[in-house]
Amino acid sequence: MQDPGRHAYTLVGRYDHKALRIIRKAGNINERPDPDLMQLREKVFSGRATPDETK
Repeated sequence: MQDPGRHAYTLVGRYDHKALRIIRKAGNINERPDPDLMQLREKVFSGRATPDETK
């Protein structure tokens, strides 16, 4: 399983039951990912992280 790095929200109207889905994709133009965090994330998702790194 691969983590696509997205946050998704679904809002549903209580009375009319209309829905709106909002998806925020990773890699916004104004954001620069932290290289150390990206390395750690890769290790955790591939199963190569130490127990201390998974805390």
